[in-house]
Amino acid sequence: MDPDDRAYEEIWRATRAPGAGWGAYEVALRLGDGELAEEVLEQLVDTWLANPDPALGRQLVEALSDLGDDGADQRFFLGPLIDRLACAGLPEAEALLFSWHPALSDWVGRSDGARRVRAGLLRWSRTKDDLLLVGEQGAGHHAAANTLHVLGFGAPSWSPSWTVLWESMPEIVLERELADLPRGGFLYVEDACPGERFGRVAEAARRTRSRLIVGCTPERSRGAWGHRFGAALELPPLRERREDLPLLIQRRLAQHGLLGGLGEQDLALLAGHGWPGNLNELDGLIELVVEPAPLTICERFRRSCEAWLEA
Repeated sequence: MDPDDRAYEEIWRATRAPGAGWGAYEVALRLGDGELAEEVLEQLVDTWLANPDPALGRQLVEALSDLGDDGADQRFFLGPLIDRLACAGLPEAEALLFSWHPALSDWVGRSDGARRVRAGLLRWSRTKDDLLLVGEQGAGHHAAANTLHVLGFGAPSWSPSWTVLWESMPEIVLERELADLPRGGFLYVEDACPGERFGRVAEAARRTRSRLIVGCTPERSRGAWGHRFGAALELPPLRERREDLPLLIQRRLAQHGLLGGLGEQDLALLAGHGWPGNLNELDGLIELVVEPAPLTICERFRRSCEAWLEA
């Protein structure tokens, strides 16, 4: 936008008028300044979070949705704003976020940890930089790498190749995978540790210009990894996301065609558990729950939890 003093003065007055914010937003749209419109919406989101109002919240979601119609790049920039509204309990914002980015549904939840992961995935999916995914065993390394792949390249049918390696892979299999690594692909290495073996993987990624994503534990992220990777995304343990359990469970049950909620007794039982196996442990519990049985979901959960805790 041409920096016209009178236009900026009009915007300045609009932001301080009764009902401050929306006037400035309308002026920004009239001037065709999308960047300024986003800036004003960010201020309005801050205002809404300080004093939530359902009607204003819906109005914000509609405005963000309209801006998002400009394309996928715009949706990535607006994603964190939508996520702030979703985490504050605005269902329309949550629906919009996951309709724009379905791959993020692996990271549902309103905890600080879930929100940080979603923001990080949105950010790092727009780059081709190598990335270290750091978290305890079972914290969702593979799911995070898959989300990055889908967010960054869209539908799998036209995405670059996705190759998965793991530290314990037999040498002969590793050599074959590295020899066949496609150019410009997406390479994910699970549970990797620095050393000669990983050096060959990194060299193959460099040779083929593949994006390298490595999942490791906090212990392995220290030392040598810090010099190899300039960026890292931390995946929180499930015990720090207890408030997300109802949504995580609901989504996993829906994937198996089971609809319904859990009783307070079941949720209290799950919330009191330490979850040393993190998301992998939760997935194991869900597998017990979905075994065919003529029981309600709550009855399945109760029996499965009893068997699971006794194991």
